[in-house]
Amino acid sequence: MALLVNGALKSAISLERLTRRKFDGSFPALAIDYVLNAQNLTPSDIDCVVFFESPFLKLQRQEKVSNQNIALSKKYTLLFQAEYYIQKYFGKEIEIHYSEHHLSHLLHSYYQANFKQSCFLIVDGVGEVSCSLSGYIDEKSIESFETDLFPHSLGLYYSAFTQYLGFKANSDEYKVMGLAAYGRPKFTDKLKNTFSNTENNRPMLNLDYFTFQANQNSLFTEALVQHLGIKPRDENEEITQTHKDLAASVQKVLEDELVNKTQKLKRKYPDVDNLVLGGGVALNCLANLAIKRCGAFKNVFVPYACGDEGGAIGAAFYGARKHGLTIKKSTPYLGKVYSQTNNLDQYFLTSRPAESETIASLLKKGAIVGLFSEGAEFGPRSLGARSILAHPNLTGMKAKINKHIKLRENFRPLAPVIIEKYGYKYFKNFYPSPYMTMVFESNLIAQQKIPQALHVDGTARVQSVNDPNMLLYQILMDFNILTDIPALINTSMNLNTEPIVETELDAFFFFVRSKIDYLVLNDTLYAITELKPEYYDFINSYYKDYRHANRDGYTF
Repeated sequence: MALLVNGALKSAISLERLTRRKFDGSFPALAIDYVLNAQNLTPSDIDCVVFFESPFLKLQRQEKVSNQNIALSKKYTLLFQAEYYIQKYFGKEIEIHYSEHHLSHLLHSYYQANFKQSCFLIVDGVGEVSCSLSGYIDEKSIESFETDLFPHSLGLYYSAFTQYLGFKANSDEYKVMGLAAYGRPKFTDKLKNTFSNTENNRPMLNLDYFTFQANQNSLFTEALVQHLGIKPRDENEEITQTHKDLAASVQKVLEDELVNKTQKLKRKYPDVDNLVLGGGVALNCLANLAIKRCGAFKNVFVPYACGDEGGAIGAAFYGARKHGLTIKKSTPYLGKVYSQTNNLDQYFLTSRPAESETIASLLKKGAIVGLFSEGAEFGPRSLGARSILAHPNLTGMKAKINKHIKLRENFRPLAPVIIEKYGYKYFKNFYPSPYMTMVFESNLIAQQKIPQALHVDGTARVQSVNDPNMLLYQILMDFNILTDIPALINTSMNLNTEPIVETELDAFFFFVRSKIDYLVLNDTLYAITELKPEYYDFINSYYKDYRHANRDGYTF
């Protein structure tokens, strides 16, 4: 859900942050309330509502699919009730528009990049009827060059192998990307044989191997298992070297296909230097690196919310574009600013001011610190407003955070946040990366000074900061003074399978349940050792009831 006022993006929120349920698909009344309240607006102030995709086009695709999933059919039936839900919520007749799925992704990417003209490459699982879109955009026009139609989807291809490797499709693709670094692409030739390219050199999946169209739980067929000669991994089965090699092979095929699309795009528009990426596949930072490394475009930009949640911003931009408004670039810090009204001091023996020098000193000693500061970031990355920070050069820190704090697999990498001017020294071919959407190869100094923030292959998904007004920047500066290291580990403030925290209470519950050492809550610093013992059981019990009731209905 996003709110645009006179062309300026003012507020945005994912419903799951409020309900504490990952991928919440209920009617987003809470999210609408949130963005309106954040700007002191009421439903009567809203002039126009825009949906990020067209349910009508999507249903046409569903009708062509044999044995379609009944649950999906019900969902798209609800899509047609969208106007009813909206009119009921706003209590008045209101102007309603429908953007298209990939257009919403495109507009979000383009206007956040701030390029006057750019090529674009949007790739995901599936939109209404297409699975990718590429072309050219400027302030006045959009030109489509190439699109892949369902079911020939690079995003669904990657999801199928996410499932093949024992992870959850349309959720755990990042695990495959992380696992790929531990393997060798030994099965690339076999995987490429699951494609057949047309005369236009576009990927066409062999549907003998995949079941995207069928009403089945599996996205792949027994024929694919026979073709690969690899038994699909069960969820709780040990990960072997074969699984790592398969992940590496899947990643390599995806990268090759995306580079091919990028090079074709450049041949079509040889005088354009800029490329914006979007869609869920743009969350694959290794693929983004491959696209950048191929050298087709001088500038490659990926926005902070390139997945479907960012489609809400693109839809808002679509409405602004229709109304002839000048669209302004925004920061990702679009959340509500909370004043500490929950009186959390009552649960602690003592607290102290959250001064950057103090926090840096604690981090130097090996403390793990939660940072809750100002309005939350929109998108899947924590960028200093809802972050966990730690020392990047203490042996075992990565394993400690993964195992004891995040409660997740140890092969998953952590990411560094670095003062921007030092990025050029620590990483090869560095350029500003404020949104943690690009991967860079590390230099020797990074391997020596921040090894716990690097992946096993020496790469890192980097966030760079240069805003002196950010508390995160001030902490980094003081940490550099104390340690001669201008970077920290930065990972999101949430437990495995849970959304990133949104409110002060969310952060507090995370603090107590994860038992990290310290929590910065705006201007106050709390230590876990100062929590009054009598509150442990009460807090853990209370948390179970600390969730909004899930609501059935249409999701934006």
